[in-house]
Amino acid sequence: TVIEWARFPAMDCSAGAFRHGFIEAVQPGVGAILFMGRGTSRDSIQRLADEIKEYGAAVLIVDEGYLDIPGEETILDETCAAILNIVPAQIYAEAFARSRQVPEEFRYLTKITKKV
Repeated sequence: TVIEWARFPAMDCSAGAFRHGFIEAVQPGVGAILFMGRGTSRDSIQRLADEIKEYGAAVLIVDEGYLDIPGEETILDETCAAILNIVPAQIYAEAFARSRQVPEEFRYLTKITKKV
């Protein structure tokens, strides 16, 4: 979404794939958005967030659709996590594109058949 909307280099991967190579690109000036649920990978994602911060990169955690803000707690049904996580990513991508003043049309893609 960030690549398409904001025309800005970005990538996505699982936490495991990130640790097996992409983590070498982490440095000050890099940003990471991590998605966390209430399942078994929760502790691993938190450790990855802490590690990325130690390397000087900015980290934003989306926790079941909510930003993980210290001192605030949210409790949601884990079955909603996938749906709730994608909405902040889409809002972020759109806001990032607007901040970069990217026109609201595709330059090269032709798969859109109707604009609503």
